[in-house]
Amino acid sequence: MEPDTSDISEFQDLGRLGWGVAGLGLCAAMAAFALPFSGHDAQMAPEIASVLAIAAIGLLAGHRWAVAIVVIADVLLFGAVCPLAVLANPPRAHAQLIATLALVGALPGLVLMRRSLRPMVDLLVGGGRSARFRAATAGFFGLSGVVWIALPLFV
Repeated sequence: MEPDTSDISEFQDLGRLGWGVAGLGLCAAMAAFALPFSGHDAQMAPEIASVLAIAAIGLLAGHRWAVAIVVIADVLLFGAVCPLAVLANPPRAHAQLIATLALVGALPGLVLMRRSLRPMVDLLVGGGRSARFRAATAGFFGLSGVVWIALPLFV
């Protein structure tokens, strides 16, 4: 019995949206690289940005696996940089501006997250699992992303 790959084909149908997500993800990664290394809470931003840059280049090259990595890296980058851009007392004004640019570049990946949860789960855990397991895993990924983004704003 062949595994159902109909959801995975959604990654191939991204077209201009995929190019936009990849291009803006690459811009977000470059902005996150420009953040100062100390004096703020987004100290893991360069590591996340490097993963985002590599995945964005993979997406531009047409690799469908890169969509999942771009979405995950956008969520992680947004959660890491959001307190720096939103909360009071940033280290410097230019750091706040750069963090805001990184957030704007990560937004398309967040918008794509809802559409890509099911195909991302199929790529990461395999399509041979039950529909209930895949739905629970997609819900876990979605909830984890929301918690990752919201938690630094309230702590």
